Amino acid sequence: MTEAVRRGVWLEINASPSGSTCTAPSSAPPKPRARGFTISTDAHHPKHLANVKYGVLTARRGWLGPADIMNTRDATEFAHALKTRP
Repeated sequence: MTEAVRRGVWLEINASPSGSTCTAPSSAPPKPRARGFTISTDAHHPKHLANVKYGVLTARRGWLGPADIMNTRDATEFAHALKTRP
């Protein structure tokens, strides 16, 4: 995680129950924090989009909130975040 912070990258929380996930620690907020996280369903069929709930649960378990999840932002904020990456 420290290298992600240094490079200013976003980390993916893969919400697919059959894929590997970025498991956030459940006891305390991760420090230092990465620049941000995204939640991905890795969907290959429309019904797989419902798996986003697993990504949200993983994020909550790691004390992450909407401000930490890049793809919870509106289109303008997200575009700005893409432009301001280091």
